[in-house]
Amino acid sequence: MDRGFTLIEVLIAMLILGISLSILVQGFMGVNDGIERRRDYTYMASWSESKLNEIVSGVELATHGDFLYKGNLCSWSLEEDYIDEGVRGLKLIVRWLGSKGEYSYSVSRITLNDDWE
Repeated sequence: MDRGFTLIEVLIAMLILGISLSILVQGFMGVNDGIERRRDYTYMASWSESKLNEIVSGVELATHGDFLYKGNLCSWSLEEDYIDEGVRGLKLIVRWLGSKGEYSYSVSRITLNDDWE
């Protein structure tokens, strides 16, 4: 009596292995993209808070500009809105090009006119 695998059994096993590996690789790539996107958002959040602090403290006088992140040109702009007499709302918007398209992040702050002039 011969023991062993037939050619059909080996081909079916290879097919199952190939499909399984394909699913694992796609899952890994999806997780990796998510981690990369989170890393970008974390960096932009930190950068935006720092830039808004510079603007409020008077260190930064510009209301828009560009900077490089991972070799890509990112742009930022400041929008201000008068909420009430003596009170302003500031919104800093950062835009950048990522692996899946254009992304943006914004941070807002309410400040008294005496704090920012």
